[in-house]
Amino acid sequence: MLPSLLGCAFALAVVGCSRDRSETPPPVAVAPVKVAAATPSSSAAGDEPARLCGAKSICPNEPVDDEGTMLCTSLAREPICGTKFLALVKCQIAKEKCGADGKTDQVATLDLCKLEETALHECDQAKAAAAKASAK
Repeated sequence: MLPSLLGCAFALAVVGCSRDRSETPPPVAVAPVKVAAATPSSSAAGDEPARLCGAKSICPNEPVDDEGTMLCTSLAREPICGTKFLALVKCQIAKEKCGADGKTDQVATLDLCKLEETALHECDQAKAAAAKASAK
């Protein structure tokens, strides 16, 4: 769940969520992140990004995505917008909604996390603008 949501959150922040859905994803890019069972080695050590990104979905048919979990963890550790990303992940975990197919309904879940999604999007825009300005 989390990795798919996180992935979607990242995709929203970067490009746009591209899940198998009939709905159009929100304008903010969030990378789809599937939550895999937390790995004892990284989550047991008190590593919040790894623990949250590895959280198991409440939706019974949500697949585990190790690559999404790794991406989520990396984004949560990013020095500029990582805390905003982690806040979105926490919200998605707390407010996760399941679809009729038993998988995470990313659109419904993200709709419940608009403040966190907006904060991440604004941070990503500011970071991009700063990078563009420093490149001149």
